[in-house]
Parts: sequence; structure tokens; C-alpha cells
Amino acid sequence: MPVAVYPGSFNPPTIAHLAIAEAALAQCGVGRVDLVLSRHALGKEATGLVPVGDRLAVLEAVAATRPGLAAAVSDGQLIAEIAAGYDVSCSAPTSGRR
Repeated sequence: MPVAVYPGSFNPPTIAHLAIAEAALAQCGVGRVDLVLSRHALGKEATGLVPVGDRLAVLEAVAATRPGLAAAVSDGQLIAEIAAGYDVSCSAPTSGRR
């Protein structure tokens, strides 16, 4: 079954993140959605982020309670880099903030 990637900083993961991931499961014909953190999030100040290992632990705990979700880390920064090898890419609309 196809696998989707949902890249983000997940700092912190929100109900909206989970709703988007679950909508992808329900509507995109995928068997799993990986919530993927970048080790070096593009456009995010490293000083304002919780360490990647801590964010990954939270994502893994959340994914463990929701069938079809998993957590992963990528060295990629661009969506195209992070999504390489996946069948579907999910993303949340931006709010216009920079």
C-alpha cells in the first residue's frame, strides 16, 4: 500500500497536524502517513525549536496511539528532498507567517 509523507517541524504537534495526517489516510488511499521532522528545518531558527530527539519522541508517542501514523527524521530540508521515495506528500497550508 502507498505511504505518504507529512513533513513539518511539529514544534509542537497539534490537533490540526493530526487531522491532516488522518485525512490523508482516509482520502488518499495510503496505508501509512509518516510525520517527518527535518534535522535542519528550513526557515526555522534552531534556537526556537525543541531538540529534534525530543520532538521525535513526542511524535512517536502520538503515532503509537493512532493506527496508520509513524514518525521519522530526515536530513532533507526541501519538501522534494524529504518526500523522495514516498508515494504521496501531504502538507498544511501556510498561514503567511515568515
